[in-house]
Amino acid sequence: MLQEFERLAEQNPQSLSFRFVEDDGSVFEYSYEETRAQAAALAFLLQKEGSRRGALVSVDMANCPAFVFLVLAAAYGGFTLVALNHRLTEEEKAERITELKALPELRLAKHLNEKNINDLLAQAKRSQAATVQASEGFHWLERQTVSFNSGTPALMLFTSGTTGRPKIVPLSWANLCGSAKAFGASLETAQQGIWQAALPMYHIGGFQIVIRSL
Repeated sequence: MLQEFERLAEQNPQSLSFRFVEDDGSVFEYSYEETRAQAAALAFLLQKEGSRRGALVSVDMANCPAFVFLVLAAAYGGFTLVALNHRLTEEEKAERITELKALPELRLAKHLNEKNINDLLAQAKRSQAATVQASEGFHWLERQTVSFNSGTPALMLFTSGTTGRPKIVPLSWANLCGSAKAFGASLETAQQGIWQAALPMYHIGGFQIVIRSL
């Protein structure tokens, strides 16, 4: 998946990667080059702050550009996203975090929301420490892409809990990409048009829209 995104960014740097429409109708568009730079910067800074390969990073946010950047940052950084249901109460979210911290052999390195991510991206822009334009950034980006392993866990979700306590379900990049490829193969208009993320990305149906787009 990461290699495919890198290919798109190299071949179509100024082409539209995704468009975000605010509730008030404001439209924000991001090219492949911009999306790549933001995601790589985010991954670089999160690694520096301890979110290393194999660690868990929980995320609590509605659909927004920061969420898209974080999905790709997880691929670059090798950490696993845990998407919490943004509509849960604070008490319910705290219970999920407690469960994550109790998981054997897994480490919850970070808990992020939209403000946290935007603050990190602003920090990267000020310092230019994590931009892919820098020589160090290019080499780092190459290493991350080459070491990308589709068999590693990409995403962990909690089930709804309608038949008991919510359970944690892990999904690898191979799981997500395999599903996206199968879905694309069934379309007569594959590789045409634009996917609309009408479902929240903290549900698998919404999260998969990003993967299908790639």
